[in-house]
Amino acid sequence: MFRFCTCFRRRRRRRSAWHEYRVCCFFRRRFRPVSTDPPEAIRKEFEEYADAGGVMGVRELAEFLAEVQGEPTDSGTAQAIIDDAREAKPLKVFQKKKGLSLDAFYGFLFSDDNAAHRPDGVSQDMTAPLAHYFIYTGHNSYLTGNQISSLCSDEPVIKALKNGVRVIELDLWPNKTHTDIDVLHGGTLTQPVKLIKCLTSIKKFAFVASEYPVIITFEDHLTAELQAVVARMLTETFGAMLFTSDSKSLENFPSPEALKRRIIISTKPPKEYLESSSKVSKEEDEEQKGGEVKPWSGELSDHEDKPTDIQQQVSDQLDREEEDQIVAPEYKSLIGIAAKKLKSDLGAALKIDPHSVSRLSLSELALEKATDSHATELVRFTQKNLLRIYPKGTRVTSSNYKPLLAWAHGAQMVALNMQGHGKALWLMQGMFRANGGCGYVKKPDRLLKNDDPNDVFDPKAELKVKKILKVRVYTGDGWRFDFDKHHFDPYSPPDFYTRVGIAGVEADTVKMEETHAIEDDWTPVWDEGFEFRLRVPELALLRIEVYEHDLSDPDDFAGQTCLPVWELRTGIRSVKLCDHEGETLPSVKLLMRFDIIDPSDPIFGLAFMELGSISSAPRTVEEIFKDYSGRRAGIVRALTHDVDEFYAQCDPDKENLCLYGHSNDMWEVNLPAEEVPPELPEPALGINFARDVMSRRDWLSLIAMHSDSWLLSVAFYLGARLNRNERKRLFSMINELPTVFEVVSDRRRSKEKSGLDIANKLKVSNKRTGDGQIKSNPKPADEGYGEDDDDEHSETLCGTCGGSYNADEFWIACDVCERWFHGKCVKITPAKAEGIKQYKCPSCSSKKGRQ
Repeated sequence: MFRFCTCFRRRRRRRSAWHEYRVCCFFRRRFRPVSTDPPEAIRKEFEEYADAGGVMGVRELAEFLAEVQGEPTDSGTAQAIIDDAREAKPLKVFQKKKGLSLDAFYGFLFSDDNAAHRPDGVSQDMTAPLAHYFIYTGHNSYLTGNQISSLCSDEPVIKALKNGVRVIELDLWPNKTHTDIDVLHGGTLTQPVKLIKCLTSIKKFAFVASEYPVIITFEDHLTAELQAVVARMLTETFGAMLFTSDSKSLENFPSPEALKRRIIISTKPPKEYLESSSKVSKEEDEEQKGGEVKPWSGELSDHEDKPTDIQQQVSDQLDREEEDQIVAPEYKSLIGIAAKKLKSDLGAALKIDPHSVSRLSLSELALEKATDSHATELVRFTQKNLLRIYPKGTRVTSSNYKPLLAWAHGAQMVALNMQGHGKALWLMQGMFRANGGCGYVKKPDRLLKNDDPNDVFDPKAELKVKKILKVRVYTGDGWRFDFDKHHFDPYSPPDFYTRVGIAGVEADTVKMEETHAIEDDWTPVWDEGFEFRLRVPELALLRIEVYEHDLSDPDDFAGQTCLPVWELRTGIRSVKLCDHEGETLPSVKLLMRFDIIDPSDPIFGLAFMELGSISSAPRTVEEIFKDYSGRRAGIVRALTHDVDEFYAQCDPDKENLCLYGHSNDMWEVNLPAEEVPPELPEPALGINFARDVMSRRDWLSLIAMHSDSWLLSVAFYLGARLNRNERKRLFSMINELPTVFEVVSDRRRSKEKSGLDIANKLKVSNKRTGDGQIKSNPKPADEGYGEDDDDEHSETLCGTCGGSYNADEFWIACDVCERWFHGKCVKITPAKAEGIKQYKCPSCSSKKGRQ
């Protein structure tokens, strides 16, 4: 049932409270009270569906849920939402009985029931073999801190299990008297914990977060006598919960469904640990080269150099004889997943045995090398076998590596240090929010496809865009409830900004993009959009981070989350943020919009890329000009900065292609829309056919002229409902910008040059020009001309916020797209501008980072 947003209820009581901050000893600064009004975009969305009386009734709410949220809803569900909103509001006498008011609608959007990712339980098929799932895996699960001197305890194990971790790693060593078993990081100063204590805790908390199997991986450094002791402990502690196999080797792994509430022991044959304990693995040796820090204790790799034929024969004979002598039979029988040591090169180790399955372990460095030379073999191997990746030995501070490379190549058990908080662990937490947080996430079909041995997924191959994710960040709230008012800034309210990005396969991973910082506001409203093109959306994680901008010190962390794209709920949604350790903050939320578009859809793909939705289409002069400027910037970039990439995409052997500029400063070469009439006027058709029959310069100039014509047609199509004066103002604003043809052909009108010179003189004294110099602002000699010119340039709009030029503010121009920005919007001060030779706006900088 619908729960009214907690922070929405509480903030109403403090609406009129002014914020005061002490400055020095005797002075106080007062800031405007916190605004609880819905952002303009939300108000417009409400008005789009509300009736004439300003109320969203059952029918209107059902339409909104179906059309915007993508959730067809019956009248009963819509009525329940309205009833719950009425119950949540304390003063019922002032409520509108027929439906939701604007405030109630805003509260519903911020509610937990409208969350962007809502764990509704297990949603994937759980009857496939274990090898078909990514498994939530911990490394050295018993450590409370660093890898050298921290305390060993069962508390990290308990915490991991409560958070849904399904693979627990324990290192087994004899105690000082060789009569009992300790769990510790061997060869270090870590203080041990008794094995029996860890096992007891695992039994108690194994299935608190999930009923699916828990795998305990042992790194075994024990004698046969102590192995027998471990076997007794396991049997007495877990009893029938232990999974064992009657056969010597498994032909296929059982499914998570078949192993519900079972404990699985996974380790190498113990003899191999004793054999290897006196040497550091080959991978760790390679880490130490080049002056890197030597690890205190290296994890034993499953891969070693290939022996000669004679060595192999002798080794095989010794293996059979020694294993029977030093392995306790009762211990060996409890190993449910054997991690065999493969004494051959990696290529041979990755060959699939049709009659048995096993687990292979590689360090993160070995994985990086393997992905360069054996990428498809890794994917094929993990379709049937388990692959575990562990951190390199030099990560003594319990830091982590990025897990996406391993997941993209099919590795199921990507082991991270759960006590090593940071961005890598945020990605891990984001991945395993999927599938109800059960700790098992089904691998994408493309990683499991094995019908054609020559058609195996290669994460580094050139892939087509499969989905387009459009993200809009509206507003945020809750920091004022969870943090002291001086937490971010002792002298003023915080200046929040949001960062959004994608982590996935290499082609999808992009640099984080930022909103502008909103100054002195506990409830910032950004209303900024971003677009991400995804080749493998099944492995894409949406990263969201909020920071508080600080001029002198590093920006303060204000919350983060990471969400699986394939489980995002589309529409306008609330997003809960977490702290640095991944714990959910009680009140802090963002209000965002998500739309996922299939570019191959002839009806919705291109049209949605252009406008997003009918309700978000530009309507005012300023909005249409902002749309025009964005499209123009994208086309200019295609024909100048990205000209080589653009040239390559315009293959004359392909069908009729068009150059599209999008309102978010991006460009695209694509086929024309198939619907008739199209959603927007179409650009020139068949630009690719003339590529090789004209000089490159003439070809680009011709496309530039056609693009200018298309940009004007789109702008006036969107402005068809404007009145005469508004159309005149729109054309005047457009006319202030140089045409695409002028930019591409490097031609500038003398009028424009003189106009720019005058503008530089008239605008603010510390406004920076394209050459990085700060212009002075003397009074113009001709006062009459100055007034006319000032009126003309007052139409200049900020490329970030869309605000009009104000002579009292600092502005700066981008040397790439030639758009002007408020200094505060792009976080550039006059002093900082002095040292910039060539300024690039955030949009131009981020595009370069993505490419």
